[in-house]
Amino acid sequence: MINGFLKITSLAQTCYHNWCWARIYEKTENSHGYELVLCKMISPKIKKPVFRGLTNPAHSSRFIQSAYKGYGGREKELREQYDFDRALEWYLEANIASVLESQYLMACICLELLVDRFSKRTGREYILDSSVFKELRSKLEEALSRFLETNPKITSTQCDELYAKIRGLNRWSFKNQIKILLNHLGVNYDDLFGDLQEIVKIILLS
Repeated sequence: MINGFLKITSLAQTCYHNWCWARIYEKTENSHGYELVLCKMISPKIKKPVFRGLTNPAHSSRFIQSAYKGYGGREKELREQYDFDRALEWYLEANIASVLESQYLMACICLELLVDRFSKRTGREYILDSSVFKELRSKLEEALSRFLETNPKITSTQCDELYAKIRGLNRWSFKNQIKILLNHLGVNYDDLFGDLQEIVKIILLS
């Protein structure tokens, strides 16, 4: 419960929050005293954020209350099915990095991770049914094979890459997957990107 709450506060303020020292006492029988049963210390990450948090201090309590309401009790589900913990780690590291390119790439890794898990969870990982795509893939590979026979200058490495591209053709584009996720969450992105393809272009240029 404590770790879960600290993940939400970390998200709100965009910096690492963790406990570092804890003692647990047990009340002794027939006495008003307490006995120490556990003492534990850890070394939390000490990294200073570069930019402000996701929410400003005036609204952070409202954000934390709302976010934890959706998170509490679903920690295992969000960790195993959506990889929330790992995505949060990338998000926090993006805010800590001092190099702009590193910030952007790590933030995009966070986004790509969430998009990938969401598409798998909602069954939108592939465009066509596997049996339909299998038929299409066979025809495309036959056409590619005939093309390669008439172009001997194409290397074996290039051939393998072309066949691999065909196998991955059935996946939705990253742009489309981002749009589906943001629309599902009700996140307005018009003030950041008029066209989500700009995100993909920046990733490629980086």
